[in-house]
Amino acid sequence: MVRVAEALSTLLLLLPISAEVPCQDGECAADNILLSVKGRVAKYARLTDHEALLEVEDKDKPDGKKTKSAIVKTNEQMELAAAKKGSKLLEEEEENEEEEVLVQYTPDQADWSGFQWKPMAVRSITAHDPDSIGWISKSKWDAAKWDGVPIDPCVLTKKQLGAKICPSGDTLLGLREVFYEHKPFKDNANPTKAEVDEWHRIAINHFRALVNYTEPERQIKPDHCLFARALWGDERKSTTVWDTKYPLDPSATSGCGKLDSACGPCKHPDSDNGHCGASFLPSKEEQAPYLPDGYNTCSAGAGAEGCFSAPKSNIPWSIKFTRALCHTLATEGMSGHSGPWFHREKFGFSFWDANPTDKGCNAGLRAKWGGRLMERKCGTITGN
Repeated sequence: MVRVAEALSTLLLLLPISAEVPCQDGECAADNILLSVKGRVAKYARLTDHEALLEVEDKDKPDGKKTKSAIVKTNEQMELAAAKKGSKLLEEEEENEEEEVLVQYTPDQADWSGFQWKPMAVRSITAHDPDSIGWISKSKWDAAKWDGVPIDPCVLTKKQLGAKICPSGDTLLGLREVFYEHKPFKDNANPTKAEVDEWHRIAINHFRALVNYTEPERQIKPDHCLFARALWGDERKSTTVWDTKYPLDPSATSGCGKLDSACGPCKHPDSDNGHCGASFLPSKEEQAPYLPDGYNTCSAGAGAEGCFSAPKSNIPWSIKFTRALCHTLATEGMSGHSGPWFHREKFGFSFWDANPTDKGCNAGLRAKWGGRLMERKCGTITGN
């Protein structure tokens, strides 16, 4: 922004005085800052003009007749150079903004191919942004607008809290406005994993803001290990990719090797334990391809896991997560499966396509939560 201000102030030197609109009642604070910068640049320009004048006078001392025209030419050249410099600064700033690279947390190994073609196969869906979802009417989005006044969960029952935050299973209070404010997807028809990861961070923090959890320390952070661990859990539960290296141990009564334990292996095709794979960790060498280069080996730590079956594979990315959250909010309030959405410091998501060839199948969300467990602002909501 400093560079933008510098560029704008440079360009302002070329504007006529009449183009400067006087401020009234202090409404032009930002303009005053730019004009102040403009004054400094103008002073610098005058000094530079003086230096140019001295050079011309020295050069033309024999007859002294070319001094005035030479000065005019010098000033015009300097103004043109200043304009070019300002334009270049603005172009460089725009290029830097365009070159900003988001961090991808969902590992490349996660197969999201179905999450792209399945929504596009639905006749009423044209992209992954809220307004491209034809089966959600404008009236539903209007009913989900947020007036900016925080909700007090302490005076609401679980059911009331759920209805307040989620007017419907697919609309979350204020979510549409937040999406278009941030514009997280460069191409709404084909968002990248990094963009979806960033959108989930934005959306969870918005969700927390609804109940006045706005302090910096209450802002959610994505975590590479939690994203990887969520995917490893899904791979352990829903595939046999890890079963050869980490097989069933008939003698195991608990832990790794016991069928359908948190570590696995898991029953296929359908495990009786929804959290099977939750504590599974591959070796350091096996972890590396899932993590950024040089990243530390992931280990188990204090945290929580929530497995949600409500999301569907053909729902666009802007709202895919809402069914997982809204489904439990009305029944569990700010505790249980909903609790970490409010109170954990870090998160990692894995969306699993149960059947890549079925455009209407569910897409389970395995949510990993870690880091600091934050205190509730009010007691547990117990009412229904």
